[in-house]
Amino acid sequence: MNILPTIIIYGIPCSLILSIVILAMLWYNPRLLLQEYPKEVQQKVPPKTPAEKRVSAYWAIIIFVLMLAFPLGAAFSAKAAHHNFLGVFLSAFGVLFLFNLVDLLIMDWLIVCTIPPHFW
Repeated sequence: MNILPTIIIYGIPCSLILSIVILAMLWYNPRLLLQEYPKEVQQKVPPKTPAEKRVSAYWAIIIFVLMLAFPLGAAFSAKAAHHNFLGVFLSAFGVLFLFNLVDLLIMDWLIVCTIPPHFW
């Protein structure tokens, strides 16, 4: 039961594409992720406008579809390779876990904390 290739094949594109989408969202308008900022920041800036809420929902749909598509693809791939339930589950879980690692290590620690982009 070797599911690591499936996790890598689906997890790396998932991580890259979602990271690019999130960075594009922040480049377009950093206020779109206002609900993710610390409470102190949220209290010092005005709330989102209705237009910003609508645009946030559009971006959220894109992110949700991508976060659903890649793990499902990995799960179907593992099922096609005749893995048992545990292998199918771990394939989907591994893809999301890999994205979470990339999000933490690269997006949060490296980009946000160490070298923030000029558009912030």
